[in-house]
Amino acid sequence: MGIEIDITSEKLNSGTFSTLKELIPAYQAAMKLVDSRQEDYGDSWVREGLQSAVGSAFRKASGIDFMFKDGIYKKKREKFEEDLLDLMNYAALAYILLKIENKNIGEK
Repeated sequence: MGIEIDITSEKLNSGTFSTLKELIPAYQAAMKLVDSRQEDYGDSWVREGLQSAVGSAFRKASGIDFMFKDGIYKKKREKFEEDLLDLMNYAALAYILLKIENKNIGEK
């Protein structure tokens, strides 16, 4: 899964760089990845809960860290990119589950 992001040194130096605008392709790619897995995994993330989402994010980040430090990411770019998108999605799932937990605490 490849995504293209147009970030050039001219853009950065000209002041036309916008963090939100430049992140949109990454968010879109992350959503596309989640959508592609919906049929296989469904809403298992809801049943597994916040602890599982945070644990999955930690494991994914640990794997990303290893691939980066060991230089594996240079040989397995596509896998590394997909893992980064997975991490974004695990963080988003944890965020939603935290919001649900906060709502439930507030209702008690």
